[in-house]
Amino acid sequence: MTTEYSQQYREYLDSPEWQEKRATALERAEWACERGGCGQMAFHDDWGYVPLHVHHLTYKRLGDELPSDLMVLCETHHKEQHRRQRKERDQVRWQSRVAGWARLRHGEFWLDRLDFEDVEDEFRDWLEDAA
Repeated sequence: MTTEYSQQYREYLDSPEWQEKRATALERAEWACERGGCGQMAFHDDWGYVPLHVHHLTYKRLGDELPSDLMVLCETHHKEQHRRQRKERDQVRWQSRVAGWARLRHGEFWLDRLDFEDVEDEFRDWLEDAA
């Protein structure tokens, strides 16, 4: 995220519009984590307040979110969701690198003739040799 976008996003999260959408999502989820089987609820304990987070599943409609764009998560599952999303993005980037290299090496229709995993191994070897 660029710094300018991050600032705009933070400002949006501080806005009354977002606070209303957040409250609606929390009410819909009955103030409990929506990750399957978790159900952790926001509460106060001896150590302080245990918060719930309203996570964007997509940013395509940021500012005009649908209820299905939002998911209520406890802090643990919110961090896990971000780790999962980073891993998925990294996997897509890796596959794009392999595909770009394969196109240069084997031609435009390489995937019609070759197995992706074999080409991926070949790309790893090429990276090692190039290092």
